Amino acid sequence: MDKKYLVILLIFILVPLAYSANQDWLISKLSQNNWNNNIQDTSLSLLSLKDTDYTKKQETISWLETKMNSCTTSDSCNIKDASFALLALNELSASSATTVKLKNWLLNASTFQYSGETAGWKAQIISTIAGSCIISDPQNPSQSQSVTISAGFTPWVDIGSLISQTTNSIKIDCTSLSSSPISLSLIREASPKYYINKEITNQKEIILELGYPCWGTTTQASTCDKESTAFALFALKQTDPKWLENQGDLTPLQNALLYSVTNNNNYLAKVLDEQNSFGYWGSANLFETAFISLIIPDSDKKTKALNWIVSQKAATQDCWPKPESLCNVRSTAAALLNQLPSSAGNETLTTSSSNQTEERKKQNEEKGGTVDCPEDSSCTTSDACPGTCDYWGLCQDDKGDNCPKGDVIEKQETCKEGSVCTAGACPGKCDAFGDCVDNAEDNCTPETTGSTATTTPTGEGSSVLFWILMVLLLLIVVAGGGYLAYKKGLLKFKKKPSKPSSAQAFRHPFAPASQIPQRRSTITHPVKGRIQHELDSSINEMEKFLKGRKK
Repeated sequence: MDKKYLVILLIFILVPLAYSANQDWLISKLSQNNWNNNIQDTSLSLLSLKDTDYTKKQETISWLETKMNSCTTSDSCNIKDASFALLALNELSASSATTVKLKNWLLNASTFQYSGETAGWKAQIISTIAGSCIISDPQNPSQSQSVTISAGFTPWVDIGSLISQTTNSIKIDCTSLSSSPISLSLIREASPKYYINKEITNQKEIILELGYPCWGTTTQASTCDKESTAFALFALKQTDPKWLENQGDLTPLQNALLYSVTNNNNYLAKVLDEQNSFGYWGSANLFETAFISLIIPDSDKKTKALNWIVSQKAATQDCWPKPESLCNVRSTAAALLNQLPSSAGNETLTTSSSNQTEERKKQNEEKGGTVDCPEDSSCTTSDACPGTCDYWGLCQDDKGDNCPKGDVIEKQETCKEGSVCTAGACPGKCDAFGDCVDNAEDNCTPETTGSTATTTPTGEGSSVLFWILMVLLLLIVVAGGGYLAYKKGLLKFKKKPSKPSSAQAFRHPFAPASQIPQRRSTITHPVKGRIQHELDSSINEMEKFLKGRKK
């Protein structure tokens, strides 16, 4: 066989094996066409393996579609389950009837919160035939407008004139059409984006509630849930996020999902600000860190997160998190979605300002920053003070280094992880153990090693330590002086009187106090004395006999 063809054959054989090596563990956990009989685990695994051929792949997609068909028909889907399933099916079978049905179900499974905004509301009617429809306020039917419908497509219609602060819904009446429209939609404009609030299919007449959609954990839930709402918005992409935007105290993952929907850099900044110095988010949450890494744009922060994820891989298997006994499907699938290095080794990923995406460069320009100031690298501020480059390429002054003069941190009780401190007159950062670590890249040599961070109250701590040492020294001097005085006889201790023997201490209760008990008599019994005498005589005669033998 020609060597050239042999090489090509080997490439076709080995490349697929090398490509899927880091997915073997996940594939091995597939059982009965699903992972753990769990919709979220199965959806994430399908997503992470979408470009990989493996046994039962199509059967697994069918399993997920069957589950979704069942719960949407009975209106009993869990919102997060439905969101994950929609993400997977959009990638693997976007045009299937199940995917379309699931998307419509999830969109209409929301409830609405409304605070009376009147601007930006629009309606759209899509029909296969031409005609006209009437849009009105159900509570005030005299407020209405007629809309001419074109076959195939009709542009959005501004319905602001129908809406007042007391309006809470609109009615779309297309009963004059010979067949039902394909869809009736309520849309809110939030320039430069448009969000679909509600969409109903194949009905001639419908009342659409004004407001901002939110989701509970299920359709039966009485209150909206931030986590479920965030994932539903992420799966639906174009749905109005205003309810979630109005909520406070969002988690880093919820802010990341909101950033993905709105492309608002304020949410991205919140996510990046909450990253741990080791690279993870939350309480070293691998799934959350991996999912956030999928969403945020390329940056040093993202590289740090990916490096942390790589460091959490089990030593002997391509699964997460380590050790192997803690590996689970969900974390492993989320990690693999980031296209991490295979089992060939836990390589460290690197990025630099030269490989930033166009989106990142544009963000830097909008903020007034520069790509020549890579994130977390040292820089010099306009005041000629040490600083650190932020995400946007701006040089931020290092706090607490007395530059400019007066920039100090006073009376801070602890060296909080990630905060700025001073290590031997050099700028540094507090690590996870509360120690101030010098910034190795600032060309500043600490005056002493192991310097205490300026964030620690050094004056008060030194005073307490001084008095503890003084007390210990005083105790040592007193103990030593006392011992020497005792050895030289200058210090004597009175001995306690010894206790009387049991014989002296015992006195018959009825005997006079002056009577001392007598010791028992030692007179030997006559028979016992006779035996003793005979034994002594026998021993003497034996000794004489033995002496005679020796002679």
